[in-house]
Amino acid sequence: MVFVHYKPESIMDNGQLQALIVLVCLMFTLKHIQQIQVDFMPTTTSALQIDENIWLDTLGKIAEGTDVGHYIKIGHDSKQAHGYFIYQSSSMKFDSPETYDAWVQDIDHLKMFFKESKWRVLWLFDHK
Repeated sequence: MVFVHYKPESIMDNGQLQALIVLVCLMFTLKHIQQIQVDFMPTTTSALQIDENIWLDTLGKIAEGTDVGHYIKIGHDSKQAHGYFIYQSSSMKFDSPETYDAWVQDIDHLKMFFKESKWRVLWLFDHK
């Protein structure tokens, strides 16, 4: 599977974007790629970026580390102890028996959780 993420304000101009799309479509046609997903990320989002690999209130899919292929979503626990919930599931809708949650007390512990899990996450901004 190939994920193509494009932000309108990125340094890629229209010619480069068209060349990338043609290349991906050609690879798909030649059966080098089985599935293509293209996400156009909005310039404004209600999601909050914690660091380069962590977004709050945004669905993500684990691409590297433990539990590859699972979906995650990070939520802020503003009502109780001001920590962070980490929701994880094998299903995009979080309706699988393989659905878990964890809680960390602050941003530093959240970053540590990601580091220990060796997670690299593909954030799916358009799939709320």
